[in-house]
Amino acid sequence: MKRLLVGILSVVLIISSVGFVSAKTKFNVWISNTFYQRYIDVFNQLHPDLEATLVFKPGIESILMTAIAGEEPPDVARISRQWVASFAARGGLECIDDLVKRDKVDLSVYFPGAIGECKYRGKMYAMPFNTDVHPLYYNRTMFKENGLNPDKPPKTWKELEEYAKKTTKIEGGKPVTMGFIPTFGNVHFVCYYWQTGGDLFTPDRTKVAFNNDKALMTLQWIVDFVNNICGGPKIVEGFKSAMANPTTGADMWAFMNNKLARMIGVCTPIVTFQQYAPNLDYDIVLPPIPPGGKQVTLMEGFGFVIPKGAKNKEAAWEFLKWLSSPSTQVRFSQLGEPPLGGGGMTIVKDVALNAPFFKEQPMWAKAVNMVRYGKFFPTTPITGFAKDTITKAVDRAVAGEMTSKQALEWAASEVQKELDRAK
Repeated sequence: MKRLLVGILSVVLIISSVGFVSAKTKFNVWISNTFYQRYIDVFNQLHPDLEATLVFKPGIESILMTAIAGEEPPDVARISRQWVASFAARGGLECIDDLVKRDKVDLSVYFPGAIGECKYRGKMYAMPFNTDVHPLYYNRTMFKENGLNPDKPPKTWKELEEYAKKTTKIEGGKPVTMGFIPTFGNVHFVCYYWQTGGDLFTPDRTKVAFNNDKALMTLQWIVDFVNNICGGPKIVEGFKSAMANPTTGADMWAFMNNKLARMIGVCTPIVTFQQYAPNLDYDIVLPPIPPGGKQVTLMEGFGFVIPKGAKNKEAAWEFLKWLSSPSTQVRFSQLGEPPLGGGGMTIVKDVALNAPFFKEQPMWAKAVNMVRYGKFFPTTPITGFAKDTITKAVDRAVAGEMTSKQALEWAASEVQKELDRAK
């Protein structure tokens, strides 16, 4: 009988052990870009005890808090890092400080600005994944066709205007080609404004600092550019509609089809052009600057967070830790692709500066060299709101719904109210 009991116990232990080994912890990852499926597939292969599932969720920043409040949050979500502090301030994210310390994650290997965007009041709430500079892309073919030297891209706002005039063609009230559209991605207002020496907030980040002469000059330059060079907002909107493409976006589609001579954008086009227009003759340089301005390029990117109430926090952390790790970022660089979702650079400084992928490909090498001129958005609970509000202000000024002064006053008032509420 004793032997029988021992035998039964042994079988139970074996079954339990097998069950424990074979059981998988399943968790979901909200992402607005199916590009990341490849990362999830590799993660699952390397972690047989875990199983991540990509859930496609457009507009995550606008729906995540509702899911958290309804106690149905995802285990992981990818959000723009400008929104990390906002969600953290509202109690929507799990602090990962203890996990970072427990697993001895070395944060010093990352670009400091990217880490800064992942923090709120000194605590970590996200792991960064990628970062971007915003260069000026210019179409060398269109330069040649319009008598411009493709080896001499515009370096100043004035030169940008002159070059744009020569490459803009409007026939019968319809745009044929456009030289440059400063409102392709209105976040670039911030870059233009930074070039003047301005900033979004005061140093203590208690007051807005973009309702001033420098900001007014910047916005008015955009408005005048659209009206005097692009043919007005209706022409611009018509061009955007005509160039709309669900795969690449209107700006990239127009650019690689020799319809747009210049554009400012993230690093995604480098990947897109390699895939869809391998013979495209183009180059990238730092964005042109205003008189007396300084060289600045906007830097931004995405981070991965664990929402408050996530049911599989440990599994989620393993995913965040793996995705941001230098080994993962190197792995995808070696596969001939930048380690990011759809475009951009790694957030690991050493990989960005020394990985063969980035050093051996001309465009990526140039983009990496622009990092020293990069500037990240300031970390505040309302940075995402400020960015969206400024974009609306630019839209209203360009459309003629408000003067540039009125638009800035409105935006500054709205952002200040939100800033005061967040104190």
